[in-house]
Amino acid sequence: MLLSVGLALLVFAVPALAKKAKVKTVVGCVTRAGGGYRLAYSTKKKGKAKAYTLVGRDVASELGHRVQAQGPITKGVMRVTTLKDLGRCPA
Repeated sequence: MLLSVGLALLVFAVPALAKKAKVKTVVGCVTRAGGGYRLAYSTKKKGKAKAYTLVGRDVASELGHRVQAQGPITKGVMRVTTLKDLGRCPA
């Protein structure tokens, strides 16, 4: 009985968590951040510099490249689902 209640909670909790992550497409440059990678970009409206930590895909080969990344974003972390190389970042 206890196991079925736990499974029922898990079944209903996972979709609720998934709804919170917004899927976005962002164009920016891949940079190094500690032991991982970040996607640095500027906002269109105000030109403000922002960045997302990239997870879910090996992006080491994209270091220093401008990319179009797509995936769900939660608390500043993008879980990359698709990635397109757009060439080298401007110096």
